[in-house]
Amino acid sequence: MKRCHLKGLGGAILLTCLGGGLCGCPPIYGVDTATEIVTEQAALVSNATVAVVNSNGEIRITGGAVENVVIEAEKRVDVHRNAANLDTEPEEFLAELEVLVTSDEGGVTVETVVPAGFWLQGVVAQVDYDITVPAQVPLDLEVANGGVYVDGVQGMMAIDVANGEVECLSVGGNLDITVANGSVDITHPVALAADESMACDVQNGSIEIALPAASNFDVEAYVTVGGIDTGGFDFDVNTYNLVGQHANDTVGTGGATIDLDVELGGVTFQRL
Repeated sequence: MKRCHLKGLGGAILLTCLGGGLCGCPPIYGVDTATEIVTEQAALVSNATVAVVNSNGEIRITGGAVENVVIEAEKRVDVHRNAANLDTEPEEFLAELEVLVTSDEGGVTVETVVPAGFWLQGVVAQVDYDITVPAQVPLDLEVANGGVYVDGVQGMMAIDVANGEVECLSVGGNLDITVANGSVDITHPVALAADESMACDVQNGSIEIALPAASNFDVEAYVTVGGIDTGGFDFDVNTYNLVGQHANDTVGTGGATIDLDVELGGVTFQRL
């Protein structure tokens, strides 16, 4: 936003130009929005992976008694009006925002395709996904800006989020979660199997894990700056580099592995 100074009345008057034109400030014409809901089904080969790649928006995955992958995508564009886009309707930009679904023997891939020139034209694109999958399916989920929410899926999961939160409810299988800025919240309502694993890496944020009180697992957790709350589970926590904490211990008989790493933030366990 450009600030313009006019001298008068013995001092400087600070004006913030919103309407455009005055003192050469760029015009601002408001924001126009268009939305559309797209639905699609994709056949899934048994034990194949469902992958979702999103740039801006939420990914919600629900495990259910289905054979195919059922996709509902809400597309949205916000057109910040300027001289470059005044003649283009928001629906025209919305039509260019693509939800690409491909299916083959390797699985189903859902991808948001945003035209490269959108940001130069003042267009902000977002897609929110609500996807139902077979309960045992492996997942590979990636989002730059937005949250990932998974409920009722028992397959292996790889989740990568740049900015946002991850919430996994009633999940099983091996989890591999990476978050740059945000949080991870995992609820595992049944006892961990001996061959299960959880690996979470958060740069700035928190990790919360809720497990049955009688769970058996091996834990290794590092918090560079911050702390670890055992939540009543019986494992030792030690000081790490003066301002952090570290745990490397066995709970119960061990077996399942929990490997956690937080640069700035904290780790909290909860007994169900």
